[in-house]
Amino acid sequence: MKNDLFISVIIPVYNVEKYVRKSINSILEQTYKNYEIILIDDGSTDSSGKICDEYASKYECIKVFHQKNSGQSVARNRGIEEASGKYICFLDSDDWYSNNALEEFVNLVNNYNVDISIINVFNTTKEENQYTAKNDIKVYEQTEALTQLFKNASVFGTSCNKLYKKELFDNIKFPPNRFWEDMYISFDILMENTQVAFSKNACLYYRHRQNSTTTSKFSKRNLDEYFALTHINESIKKTNYRFLLFKNNSRCLNYLMKTYIKLGESDLLDREKLMVDYKNKIFELFKSQPFLRWSFKDIKRYFLFLISPKVFKLFVKGI
Repeated sequence: MKNDLFISVIIPVYNVEKYVRKSINSILEQTYKNYEIILIDDGSTDSSGKICDEYASKYECIKVFHQKNSGQSVARNRGIEEASGKYICFLDSDDWYSNNALEEFVNLVNNYNVDISIINVFNTTKEENQYTAKNDIKVYEQTEALTQLFKNASVFGTSCNKLYKKELFDNIKFPPNRFWEDMYISFDILMENTQVAFSKNACLYYRHRQNSTTTSKFSKRNLDEYFALTHINESIKKTNYRFLLFKNNSRCLNYLMKTYIKLGESDLLDREKLMVDYKNKIFELFKSQPFLRWSFKDIKRYFLFLISPKVFKLFVKGI
């Protein structure tokens, strides 16, 4: 049994003085107490760094490391290096856990003997917890887990709702100077496992706020999603799961078409050049695999796009 497993909770911090206290407090209030908190102040220019130091001076379980601004990926990688725990988890500094999150992680590891345990995510714009227990747990073998990555990316493709055995990151790093870093490592990290355990209990509260990395105005950092998707394709090609290429190609195709629309509505100075590049990528990708390997939905969307991107936008939600 691993009831006494020691967890390192890694929290990258950058200009979140309004939110970081709630994030840290949510760890300090956990029912499971065998943990440390690793705060990586990524060159904050507000009072976030001072708040981190304040907490570290009060609580022995908190360690703070200050560095020049290098981005969330570098901050997470630094956190992994500094972590003492055999298991690690990541929490964004504007999100928070329900007080039983670590206990939920540990119970999954103990009961199902897995190296990755997963909790559900509650998306919110409010401050209060809205936790409702759901005694629904599933164990996925590797093939099933990798398939879920494409079916349920919001749960299987993010990092902050997972507890990992630290050694899984011995040869895997978050990509520096890139966004969509969770997606980038998602396939590689699942390939390191034979099975994962997933609880439908929503113990992670994901805050939707203006100007966060996932909800702010469209910019070139949104283009990093394609970088992550192409990395997944290259990773798939090195495995026995090549059938997943078709699922990831579908994801790439829809991303490219939706991003083409967003580029046209953006104020990027080189948007015209980028739009030509993306349109070429769309045509090349569609031709890269047999026609019948595309789903009917993908084919319909592709031909709507060929007719007119404006027509495509009218029929496709989420743009």
